[in-house]
Amino acid sequence: MLIDSLNNLKFIQKELKFGKISISKYKYNFYISDFYSIENVVIPLFNTFQLNSTKYSQFMIFKNAAEIVQTKSHLTYKGLSQISNLKNVINKDRYSPENIKITNNWLLGFIQIEIERIKYI
Repeated sequence: MLIDSLNNLKFIQKELKFGKISISKYKYNFYISDFYSIENVVIPLFNTFQLNSTKYSQFMIFKNAAEIVQTKSHLTYKGLSQISNLKNVINKDRYSPENIKITNNWLLGFIQIEIERIKYI
């Protein structure tokens, strides 16, 4: 995330009551490392308020990996291999035009991202 997003990340962290913010020279990242929060807050949140475009595809892969961890299958060679394959998929093909539903909120977010991008050019 861009540097001017720090206040947004702090707000999200405060509202969720979990997560960590890491700071680098040009950006901030929000991390959630405890599985309880992922399983009981993050996944239900995005099941209810579905993401759009490639983020939806990435969420479904993430959710699949979380299910492998939840069932403790990641402790087996097969489960670990499945998670490794999911990681490769999530990092490889990010463009999924069939999942794009252009809504007012999606369009507003897209415009805001472009404005931020232009500010840093």
